[in-house]
Amino acid sequence: MPTQAIADPYIAIAGEYLDAAIRDWFCSQVGEDRLFYNKEFSILVGGPKWVSADDTETVCIRKYLGVKGGGTLPFCCICRVG
Repeated sequence: MPTQAIADPYIAIAGEYLDAAIRDWFCSQVGEDRLFYNKEFSILVGGPKWVSADDTETVCIRKYLGVKGGGTLPFCCICRVG
């Protein structure tokens, strides 16, 4: 079964869960007042394609958070499902 078909039913709830976990951790480290956050970043799908379309066994997620005075920090999560 292709990776997308496996992931589709879980994308919305997984995005919310991952988003909340990342924000909670970041707030505990740098403080909520320094966190720059855009709700659009909670969506797991979209953005540029950076994994080969031929790779049907990998799910990759990128998230970005900004910290005032600290710049933008990317998070990359690569999961093998096959």
